[in-house]
Amino acid sequence: MPKKKKPSILWRIFCLLLLVYLALYIALESGYYETKMSKRTALTNENIKRFEQDVKEGKEIDLNQYIIDDNKNYSNTLTKTGNKINDLIKNLLGNGLKESSQFLKSLFTGS
Repeated sequence: MPKKKKPSILWRIFCLLLLVYLALYIALESGYYETKMSKRTALTNENIKRFEQDVKEGKEIDLNQYIIDDNKNYSNTLTKTGNKINDLIKNLLGNGLKESSQFLKSLFTGS
């Protein structure tokens, strides 16, 4: 019995990307994003109505009561370290490319 040939790594990557694309396309077409945004808008509209009612009643207004803060900070020591390494590599590559381009320029301009 002959051995089955394993699919190549490129074929696996292509299949994975196709599955991700299909999942995102289905989520978009099913209205998942619009539903999520409409819920957020509804919460905002409720807060606007509550704010207007409080203004009419002459209550003391604190804007922090009406603002919904959805921003979550997912950073931890691993992500901070990764960002520092990323900045270091970016600076090294940026300076290295700048100096190598100046070196090449000096070779061809003769100065």
